[in-house]
Amino acid sequence: MLTYEYDRSRFTITESKQERDVEIHFHCHQEEASVHQAFHRMRQYFDGNNEITDVLLYAHAHEEYHWIVRDDFYVEFVMSLFKHKLITSVAWS
Repeated sequence: MLTYEYDRSRFTITESKQERDVEIHFHCHQEEASVHQAFHRMRQYFDGNNEITDVLLYAHAHEEYHWIVRDDFYVEFVMSLFKHKLITSVAWS
């Protein structure tokens, strides 16, 4: 199982497993342009491949983001969070 840590003073991240997807809710405790920019770059990256339903992003008001990540792209998605410094560590447990 893949686990990760993040700065809980900046964000709240919750995950829920669906049939073939993981839904990830990301709430910023305050407005951060760097998060919005990182999510934009992540969305561009995943939109650039041939898979249409790999990773979907829904941005909501009040710094709420809802990602739907297909199971087979979950590790790549978490590594992208790490690459963009939105999480601080990643480990297999």
